[in-house]
Amino acid sequence: MEHIREEILQEAVEGTSCTGEWAAMQTVRLYRGYIQAGQPHDEALTQAKQEMVKIKDEALRIRREAKLQEWRNNVAPWCVIALGVLAAYGWWSLWE
Repeated sequence: MEHIREEILQEAVEGTSCTGEWAAMQTVRLYRGYIQAGQPHDEALTQAKQEMVKIKDEALRIRREAKLQEWRNNVAPWCVIALGVLAAYGWWSLWE
């Protein structure tokens, strides 16, 4: 069951084919896994829906962290350089 969850999470993080139909199919995959584990229909359905909500939340968190890390690696150094240039210009103007 954990293997199915990890596959779904990986696809959700990539986000290339995440549509409503995709989410429904993944919920069905989870539901079938719970049914095969011997859970009753209502419990398996509820648990599959709850698991998809958890996967969605985790995938969004991972995506946010990736975007923040990308910003830190690509944009933040240029901001530091720009602030350094402005500080040097201000210091030069102060002494002139």
